[in-house]
Amino acid sequence: MSAPDGKRRLPILQQGGGPAGEDPGEERPAWHWSIIGTATIFLVWLPLAALAARVDALSAMIGLQLAAFLTGTFAGGFFVGRFGGKAGSKEATVSGFAAAALGWALGVAAPGRGPGAATWALLLVFMGGLGATTARLGGRFGYARRHPAERR
Repeated sequence: MSAPDGKRRLPILQQGGGPAGEDPGEERPAWHWSIIGTATIFLVWLPLAALAARVDALSAMIGLQLAAFLTGTFAGGFFVGRFGGKAGSKEATVSGFAAAALGWALGVAAPGRGPGAATWALLLVFMGGLGATTARLGGRFGYARRHPAERR
């Protein structure tokens, strides 16, 4: 099956291979992309964090962990902005904060003695703000790649 331009096309993907009875032209609601962006952040962040955990020096490991988090949130925001249909920088921001909050919750729930309630609260504010900001930047960058003429 070749198109007139000589390229092969996948007819299943071109003809809306969604569930039966669903309109193939219907887009996902924008809030779905916040969840997709959060999952994308974890898919990028966790492998990088696992690599960073192998470093022996504490200060280098903290810096690498932060870099892994920032890379993950930017990538997730970019994914939402670039492929998100109706979604834009707002949904990317939500996904960045949600990923930070989920990571924070996993840290709080970890067994062992923690640093204290005030430190955990400050960490949530810091990481939540940093994750939301970086994901928003990624979302704006991705949206600009999807729509070069307009900015959101």
